[in-house]
Amino acid sequence: VTKLDDTTDGLSRYLFLGGTSDTGNLLEVYTQSSRQKEGVSGPFVNLDAPGLAGLYFSSLTPLTPLTPTAQKKFVAIGGVTYGGGKYTVSDKAFVLTVEPGEQPKVTVSAIENAACAGRFFHTASPTFIPGKAVVLGGFTDYQGNAGGQTCMFGINDGKAGFTQLAAGQEHFISRAGHSTQLLDDDTLLIAGGMISKDTLSGDKAGMLEIYAHPWIDLR
Repeated sequence: VTKLDDTTDGLSRYLFLGGTSDTGNLLEVYTQSSRQKEGVSGPFVNLDAPGLAGLYFSSLTPLTPLTPTAQKKFVAIGGVTYGGGKYTVSDKAFVLTVEPGEQPKVTVSAIENAACAGRFFHTASPTFIPGKAVVLGGFTDYQGNAGGQTCMFGINDGKAGFTQLAAGQEHFISRAGHSTQLLDDDTLLIAGGMISKDTLSGDKAGMLEIYAHPWIDLR
C-alpha cells in the first residue's frame, strides 16, 4: 500500500496492490472516509491492471511527486506469485503509470528477469532523486535467510532498470521483514526484521540502523 494523492475535499487516497480480495482484483484505490470517526469506512475501487495476477508480498513505491493533477509513476518489485498450485519468488518488476481522475487509469510495464527483483519481505524506498528507489534486504528463497542484495531502481531517459551496488557499499546488516523510513537528509532508518529463521529473538531482534546511499557523504 502507498499513498496515491489527496482529493479536492482533502481526503487521502491510497493504492493497494496484491493479496487476495473478495473481488479477485489485485490493484485497488481506497479513499479515506469523511465519517471515519462514526465508523463509516471509505470505498475501495477496482483498477484494471493486467499482468499483476497472483502477486503477493511485492513492494510498491512512488517514483514521482504525489501532486493531485499530475501523472504518477510507481514501481512494484519482486514478491511471490501463485499459480499452478505453487508459490514462486517473482523476478519481475512492474512500472505503474497512473493517470489522475476520480477513476484513475493505469498502464503497466513489466521488467522481466530482473535479478534485483527476485525477493520478498524486502523494502523499496523512495529517495530525494525523482524516479529512483533503493531496494534493501528480503528473502530470495524459502530457506529463511535474508540475502537480498542492495540495488538501486531508476528511470533514466524513459528507460527503467536496476543497478546493483558494489561489494562494500551496503553498510547495513541484511535483513527481511523490516521497515524503512526516509529521513530529512535522504538517509533511511531501518527498523526490525530478521537476519535468518534463527534470529527471531535475541540481541539482534529489533535492530535500528541508518542506511546512507553511496552518493551521501556523512563526514
